[in-house]
Amino acid sequence: MLDQWKLDAESEDHRSRRDMTEKSITRYVKGEVERQVTSSSTSSSVFVTDCTWIMGASVAQPSYLCCGLSNGSVCLLNTANLSKIYLFEADRNFRTSLRDSDRGGQVQGRERASSVSQQLVAVATHTVPAGTDSAAVQVLLCLTLDSVVCVCPMDMLAVLERKKVSRSDLAKVKPYPGVAVDAVLHSSVQFNSKGNSILALLCIKEESSVASGASSIRYCVAVLSSPDATVTLQSKYACDRGWHTLAYPCAGGESRFGAPVELCYCGWWTADTLVCVWSNSALQFLHAAEMQVIAEGRLLRHCASDRVTNATVTRPGAGDASDGVSGGLVAVVLEHNIAASFYVTVRHSAGYDEELKRHCGEAPFAVSMIPTMQTYCTEDIPVRELHLVRSFSWTVVLLLESGALVFLDAETMRLSVHRAVNRLRPPDTDRYHAGPLIIAPRHFFCVLTGKPFSVVVVEYNTAILLKSQ
Repeated sequence: MLDQWKLDAESEDHRSRRDMTEKSITRYVKGEVERQVTSSSTSSSVFVTDCTWIMGASVAQPSYLCCGLSNGSVCLLNTANLSKIYLFEADRNFRTSLRDSDRGGQVQGRERASSVSQQLVAVATHTVPAGTDSAAVQVLLCLTLDSVVCVCPMDMLAVLERKKVSRSDLAKVKPYPGVAVDAVLHSSVQFNSKGNSILALLCIKEESSVASGASSIRYCVAVLSSPDATVTLQSKYACDRGWHTLAYPCAGGESRFGAPVELCYCGWWTADTLVCVWSNSALQFLHAAEMQVIAEGRLLRHCASDRVTNATVTRPGAGDASDGVSGGLVAVVLEHNIAASFYVTVRHSAGYDEELKRHCGEAPFAVSMIPTMQTYCTEDIPVRELHLVRSFSWTVVLLLESGALVFLDAETMRLSVHRAVNRLRPPDTDRYHAGPLIIAPRHFFCVLTGKPFSVVVVEYNTAILLKSQ
């Protein structure tokens, strides 16, 4: 009876789109090809820190995986022929001087050079209109490099011809706050849907002692903006405000001794609104320009402060609705092994000037949250990462610590496809008991796109591209 009412509740239209999505996923994840992202001449300690896509201008053109590397460079991996181009490589003379700085202890010198060069390079791209030349892919690349948020315009035809982009081509926009390099445990960057704003997030370890039950992580955000309504390769970005420390949600929760509320996700909701998901299931919506909390809500009425361990959010898409209503999907993982999804709608209920003056406890935006039909449990296998991707319909993607990829229909949470991936290194189960996952080392993750459907699993310095056979 239970399964029957679920079938009755699911619309025929959604069932059709779900079936098409399932067939598409099944087709495109059958085969795989493995490719080392780092150069053979690079130290084995160098790993991939972040990845994003640069899609071809047409189906006939290859897509590129844009990978940030811990030595401060970026690799463009052609997903068709697996060729590689390295960008922003450090000056060779500088690397040589580091390597030879201690001839009396060569091993120590190499270790010191390695520790100096290790950094978390976050990457994000936004494709800009290429005019009448449809063959030219033009992208804006944002990355964190040498403790600065940078933006680099790239004409892919020129990049592929020169096979090099220098650090002198970077526009250094926003330096990190004055903290030690090793205090930054996580960095990420993300363009909004228009490409005229970039969200930068830093997770910084607090050096001073914190109160009992409080987090030892400071979550800092900055928004880099361009005055151009339609961005081009010539667009300039700036950030006039300092780094903003995210405030913990006003909504309460069931506190658990020694378990502070931590950030699970921060990203764009609309072109001018941010959304944060916290470990106590609280949702926060912030106006990006003022960093003012404009709405809050709770996904779960009764939720321990550390129950939500992963989260991701879809953008409303065409989104900034003229009627003041925006909606999307929020997916979360509870206690590392239970996946759930929610429909979230945000409605304006006051004028803009009044909104910014109110306290977060009386936010002028109404937030409604509706859970989908059921949850999905991975039993005793923890979820490493959580994604939402859209093909014909929205799909929740779980990357398990065992190496498996689990694809779930986002509306029904029904299993669509299970794809095992052989891990190159032993699973790391200790990471699930050592603080929030957002700051855990990202040595095993995946990057996806829905149109065309593509999945790449990255482990340390190697990319595993799932393909049709």
